Amino acid sequence: MRSTLVRILALATAVTALVLPAAAPAGAEPPPGTVPQAHDVVGVGAPLTGTLFDQASTDYDAYVLNSGTGYGSPLLYSWDSWGLTGSYPFTAKSGAYAIQRPSSTDQGIAALNSSTSAEFDYVRAERSLLPTDPATDYFVNLAEDSVGWAANSNGNAPAGLSSADLVGIYTCSILSWNQITDVPGYSGLNVPIDPMLPQPGLELRTTFLRLLGFTGPATPGACVNTSDREDEGTGPVIAGNPNAIVPYSVAHWIGQVYRGRGTGLDNAGRLVLGSLDGISPVGADHAMNPAYVRTRYGYLVSDVVRAADWNGGTPALQNVFGPHGWFCANPLGEADLAAFGFAPLLPGVSCGAARHN
Repeated sequence: MRSTLVRILALATAVTALVLPAAAPAGAEPPPGTVPQAHDVVGVGAPLTGTLFDQASTDYDAYVLNSGTGYGSPLLYSWDSWGLTGSYPFTAKSGAYAIQRPSSTDQGIAALNSSTSAEFDYVRAERSLLPTDPATDYFVNLAEDSVGWAANSNGNAPAGLSSADLVGIYTCSILSWNQITDVPGYSGLNVPIDPMLPQPGLELRTTFLRLLGFTGPATPGACVNTSDREDEGTGPVIAGNPNAIVPYSVAHWIGQVYRGRGTGLDNAGRLVLGSLDGISPVGADHAMNPAYVRTRYGYLVSDVVRAADWNGGTPALQNVFGPHGWFCANPLGEADLAAFGFAPLLPGVSCGAARHN
């Protein structure tokens, strides 16, 4: 999913309308040999916001180049995670040293702390700040997401589950649908549940298990199929499987199903999100349910930057991610977030605020 190497070229026309999406769809792979300039704002990292940044960088660059915003000339670029293509060396900026392409938040942060802004500037993060993160890194608030569970429509799963049910399913103490007895009006069939997780190392897997309460290496039970692709419902192990159940990014599902962002393999197929502990992750307005975001399954989506760069070393970072920057204060940037299903930050959480240890 979202595995194609992407560098977004600046558009030659201005963005003038506040609609969803904010501009024409983002382009594909750059022409051979074309890389961002040394002064541009360039990022790598987790796949969750990869397609968002493909579009947002297109919109930002067009806005900067054509509307006289005063943001300055550095452009915004985002390289996708390596996905299925392998972690190979690549050059993110003109004149930079080659780095290994990161595929997750943790790999991105490791690369951030072993390089400088001459190589790249930010990491797309798919998890919240942890106590083990370096104090020299800032997690800059961007939006809210949450993790839910999904099953094929017209399958054997109930419309809702409890957290205890999910723990039982993924520890393999609940093996068949008729063992789920806490859902009013549901009488499950005596057929095996087919719980699935993305492959080890993919971030949705780690986040889902952590939010469920798994600790340490977060090893699921032996009944769990760990060959699923992340945030997709069209793979051969899940498409049409009436007993499959998988974790899913709520924002990504909304983007695929209600915002027209499902394309090719990056598609929900017939997967639908179920309620959890009596709360639906999606509201009647087809946006993320704030009540669900407030549960333990909601989390902040951030971008990670070097403290020295944020505090003056790279002023253009504030133009993109700061409280008065593109995502937090420009209607077009806010529209990009909504177009990919992400929720505005909850009251009391400031967009563009930097969190650190």
